[in-house]
Parts: sequence; C-alpha cells; structure tokens
Amino acid sequence: MGSTGKFRNLKSGFSVDCQNFRKTYPEILGEIIPAWAMKGLHYAGQLLMRDAKMVQPFTPHAWGGLWNSETVNAAVKKNGAWQLECGYNIAYAAKLHEAPDGWNWQLKGSGPKYLETKMALYRNRYMGAVADVIRFKRVPMAA
Repeated sequence: MGSTGKFRNLKSGFSVDCQNFRKTYPEILGEIIPAWAMKGLHYAGQLLMRDAKMVQPFTPHAWGGLWNSETVNAAVKKNGAWQLECGYNIAYAAKLHEAPDGWNWQLKGSGPKYLETKMALYRNRYMGAVADVIRFKRVPMAA
C-alpha cells in the first residue's frame, strides 16, 4: 500500500514496484519480449509489403522484377531500439517511389509513395500486429 505521489489523497490504494518485477522476472524483459518483438516486427514488415501490392497506390509491378524483389530482413536491436528494414531490392525502386507528378504509370492504381503511404495509413495496425505476436507468442500465417 502506498500513499505517496499522485495517490497521496486516497484513503486506500497500492503501488507497484517495477524494479522488483525486473529483478524477479528478468527473462521476460531480457529474452522473451525482445525475441517476440523481433518476430512481430518481421511479421509487420510482411504486412507492409503485402499492402504495398494490394492497396493503392500499388507497387508498379508491371515493370520488370520490382514486385518479385521484395525484401523483409530480420529485425535487429540497434542503439537500444528495434529496427526492421524492408522494401524492394532493385535499382529503380527508390526512383519509382519518389516519382514526380505526371509520371506515366503503366499499372492502373499504382503511384508514388507506395510504401510510405501504407506506413502512415496503417501504422497502428502494424504496431498492433507486433503487440499481438508478443502477447500470444505466435506469428500468424504468412501475410
């Protein structure tokens, strides 16, 4: 029971010492959550790549091997943060992503910012997918 901080005026209440949790369950914070977070990020990257193909503006797959060059790397922890790199591994992918207005798109519904648009629109869904992977300790079937 605690009576300090913002609960100072309460007649009864309790406080949780997170330091004790860290000491008692180090494997949860040090191993389990990071391992599943990395799997969840990889899954979210797969969802992003699927959305790039299925939601306008589409990835312009009518152009050579662009659609088949998708890459979703394994997530890594770098400078205290988890990171995931995904996209298209082909020389002209970035050029198409940043294509200027008036570009002649061969595939109807395709257009610039075909990855960035999805990250802005579906950010919460992607992060929710990561949270679900951690919570349920399983990765859903491939995106």
